[in-house]
Amino acid sequence: MDYASEIKGFNSFIDDNLLLDTPIVGKKYTWFNSNGLTKSRLGRVLVTEDWMEKWPMCKQYVQQREVSDHCAIVVKSMEKD
Repeated sequence: MDYASEIKGFNSFIDDNLLLDTPIVGKKYTWFNSNGLTKSRLGRVLVTEDWMEKWPMCKQYVQQREVSDHCAIVVKSMEKD
């Protein structure tokens, strides 16, 4: 399987399961090369419409990079439980 075919398959999975990408706060990218020039948004939080109805104010917060070349993502909702 080639790279383009894998991307298409992943995007089809997202579409077929009606997944939504929660809003992102903070950094735009979740992965950085050590040279700091290459970056990408590899990490993301995908949820269902039911999730968004229950927690409509949830957002994903990209954290500072510590040890890894990936940034952790924390999901928070501004609504009180």
